[in-house]
Amino acid sequence: MRLLFLPWEMIKEQYFYAPAFADDKRIAATVIRVTASTIERHAVVFGQRSGDAPDLLTPFGESFYALCPGMILCKWTGTQFVTATQREERDFGGIDHLIRGDIGNNPVNGWRRRDTDPTAGDQFSIEVGGKFSILVRNNAKSKLSYPDISIELLRPSEAPVDLWHVNGAPRRVSEKEYRAAFNAPLQ
Repeated sequence: MRLLFLPWEMIKEQYFYAPAFADDKRIAATVIRVTASTIERHAVVFGQRSGDAPDLLTPFGESFYALCPGMILCKWTGTQFVTATQREERDFGGIDHLIRGDIGNNPVNGWRRRDTDPTAGDQFSIEVGGKFSILVRNNAKSKLSYPDISIELLRPSEAPVDLWHVNGAPRRVSEKEYRAAFNAPLQ
């Protein structure tokens, strides 16, 4: 928010319980790939409109494909989505082969995808080849609470490893923390 509007926003929040509207929005995703020996984490910023983000993520081979803006098949490269080549599109079968909806806890080409439920206390675990499991849970206390989602890596005889955690409750953040979250340079 601009400094000029800070006093007005403080009055609105204090007396009218009205939060400030964001003036700098970005759509982003975090991609976490876990193998028996490594953990990869990638933050991908798609832009300011939700229509800029890929949809219908579908695993295939060593990667996954999605529907990108303009009804274009795109492929995850390990760090970002790029337009699929003609050969990749032919091998995959085009956008008609993208999976619509949740695939549950069922593996697809060795990959698993599952959406979290916003219900307080919802959780699920994915077992991976008997070597480790991934636990996803909503730590919210009630159905009226903001989502508080955590993802943990569980290996036998080892302490749990936090892979990702986000608390959806509104809160104030510093400019440095905000810019770090959205990969934006400090001005």
